[in-house]
Amino acid sequence: MLGLGCPKQTLAKIATPLVIERAKGLLMEKKGMGENEAHQALRKLAMDQGKNWLR
Repeated sequence: MLGLGCPKQTLAKIATPLVIERAKGLLMEKKGMGENEAHQALRKLAMDQGKNWLR
């Protein structure tokens, strides 16, 4: 348990979408990508690294 009274898994389920949205926003801002393009780029990166990006 973390000090917030939430199990780590629950906190990770909350934080993961926020991190993904932030990463998409950075790609959109810095690389001039659209939202779908940024989403696909992150998804491909995760797949190339053998990771489940929505863990």
